[in-house]
Amino acid sequence: MALLIALDTSAGSTGAALAGEGRVLASSLTTGTGRHSESLFRQIEAVLAGAKKDKREIRAVAVTHGPGSFTGLRVGLATAKGLAFGLSVKAIGVSSLRALALGAGEFDGVIAAVLDARKQQVYGALYDGKSFVEVSPEGAFDPGDFAKKALETGKKILFTGSGTGAYRETWRAVLGENFATAPEEKWNIDPGVVALLGLAAFEAGRGVDPSELRPVYHRLSEAEEKARKP
Repeated sequence: MALLIALDTSAGSTGAALAGEGRVLASSLTTGTGRHSESLFRQIEAVLAGAKKDKREIRAVAVTHGPGSFTGLRVGLATAKGLAFGLSVKAIGVSSLRALALGAGEFDGVIAAVLDARKQQVYGALYDGKSFVEVSPEGAFDPGDFAKKALETGKKILFTGSGTGAYRETWRAVLGENFATAPEEKWNIDPGVVALLGLAAFEAGRGVDPSELRPVYHRLSEAEEKARKP
């Protein structure tokens, strides 16, 4: 059995999961703390113990590579690289927005995965609610501009993620009756979904050397913005 461990520290929650033979074997999710480095290693040990597996059985490591919190992504990627290098296994980067969309479940319309990016922006992407094929590519957007992209689909839009509540009035003002929200408990990324996405990629031969893992930010960090100013 190809055993894969998945990590997520891309937003406000911290998660780890184990998957093998097409199913999630164990999963752990912590919300509300934002202290990824404090809980991630405990969660890794917890899912290994919960599935009664030894880390030496792991054949691949998946991690959400963004978009999301700059600090959170660095924690997750560093941990994933360390694990993969230590175990001499492949690594897989998973889109945090795609994982968020799949976690919302099937929907008769379009799923808008949105993370609050602060500074009056969201990280967002649009996905078909049945096939989960990307309808509009991910990026960093002004909330009003993103809402207009959603409106152009002509379909009912299901919003999920931390950007849902942060800009609820914007979504409602632009979309009217075509605006819907996933249950709030689905606004966090499910590490089990990350694990299944990673497992599918690994079994399709898309694993890479851990040195190739890169964060997907979609905009400059605050330090980079300051460095560009005269």
